[in-house]
Amino acid sequence: MRTNKFIDPNDAQNAAPFVKDIFIFMTKHPQVLASGYLVGPDREDYRITIDGLYVPGKYVTEEIKNDFIEFCVDADELNTEGKLLSWWD
Repeated sequence: MRTNKFIDPNDAQNAAPFVKDIFIFMTKHPQVLASGYLVGPDREDYRITIDGLYVPGKYVTEEIKNDFIEFCVDADELNTEGKLLSWWD
């Protein structure tokens, strides 16, 4: 069990990229938002997990769309119509 209670950079939601890779991707594309969930600190399996990425339609360019599709290739859900949305189960 982690003692600092922060997100683990080497964690991944199933086939999702590692948190550290998501961070690098979001640094390159600051308009990308992450979604996920928290298992509270009162449980032994406390964690913060990223399970999706989102880009509002007004920020979508050809470059980010191509990078997003490549980065999210293993996502269980991938929507590229207008906005960009990926989700890993």
